[in-house]
Amino acid sequence: MTGIETVSSAGLFRSMDASGNRLSEGLRVLEDQCRFTLGLDSQAVRIKDLRHRCRRTLQPLTPCLLRFRDTGDDGGWSDSSSSDREVRTSLPDLMMANFRRSEEACRTLFEAGKTLQQLSGDTKSPLDKTDFRVFEALRREIYNLEKEILALLQSSHRADPLPDDLYCLTHREVSAGRGNIATARKMLEGGAKILQYREKDLEGRQRYAEALEIRKMTRDYGCRFYVNDYVELALMVEADGIHVGQDDYDPLLLRKFLGESMVIGLSTHSPDQMRKAHELPVDYLGVGPIFATKTKKNVCPPVGFEYLEHAAAHSTLPFVAIGGIKKHNIRDVLERGARCTALVTEITGAEDPTREVETIKDLIEKGKKI
Repeated sequence: MTGIETVSSAGLFRSMDASGNRLSEGLRVLEDQCRFTLGLDSQAVRIKDLRHRCRRTLQPLTPCLLRFRDTGDDGGWSDSSSSDREVRTSLPDLMMANFRRSEEACRTLFEAGKTLQQLSGDTKSPLDKTDFRVFEALRREIYNLEKEILALLQSSHRADPLPDDLYCLTHREVSAGRGNIATARKMLEGGAKILQYREKDLEGRQRYAEALEIRKMTRDYGCRFYVNDYVELALMVEADGIHVGQDDYDPLLLRKFLGESMVIGLSTHSPDQMRKAHELPVDYLGVGPIFATKTKKNVCPPVGFEYLEHAAAHSTLPFVAIGGIKKHNIRDVLERGARCTALVTEITGAEDPTREVETIKDLIEKGKKI
């Protein structure tokens, strides 16, 4: 016998069957999320077209692929379906996982299909007539969609970079020996929705390892994650944004380098700096230090309430009040127009940072009614 009937590479057929299903399923998840969750109708239509092209390409091979299907002996089936790693805890994670799933499936379909064609040698079989280059084209289109949709997801943070809430920061030196990762986890357990990684003294690899772990945790908790100063670190861990000071990189250059999706925050200490910031491509401002603070070296003198009140009256950008703010004076800060406030050592040095975050968030919520 010749053609498909003589090909003994059952494993290749099984991998094609599994990858065809995986591609179709991955695209369906992406299509549904674009359509129902994100409202990205044009992207949903494009993904639907990809799914139909996959189905049309594999349709002639369906009888043969079904013949070699054997889920009972597929050891990876039970592992992947029951693994905790398959649980997606945020929309970007869900989308990214299904983009990867679809791209990898396309690669398998192309490679296995071309190999089976070489083994077959039957010019009359459906296998030989199938153009497996379709899956290379699909893979390229999925890569482009991934970049486009994930950029849109990330850019949603720019539309709301600073909600009226508590702004948390790491401060390893004052963390009761817990370190940045453990303290960040406790802040997230307390309901933190904004967390900045600020670390000046660790070596590069240590900083990267910490920031990467905290980035994973913030995704799990649906918390915005910003990195202080280190632009390359923010990019490497896929942070939601970067926060810089007056003497750091020019925000104009940062925006060119980072593109349109990443949030840029800028510290300001005077009305003149605020005015200039409004002419720059930044998304939110830091206003302070309101009171004297020892959390940063070479910090400027406290600006007091005068600049805070000016920012509340004139800033068209959202801002976070920062510097020396504690539970005992946060009401004064809120009364002068701050809606987002940062407390550092009050939280990192607390015996129970989780409880401290809950308490401060409650004070801010009450302050919204002032």
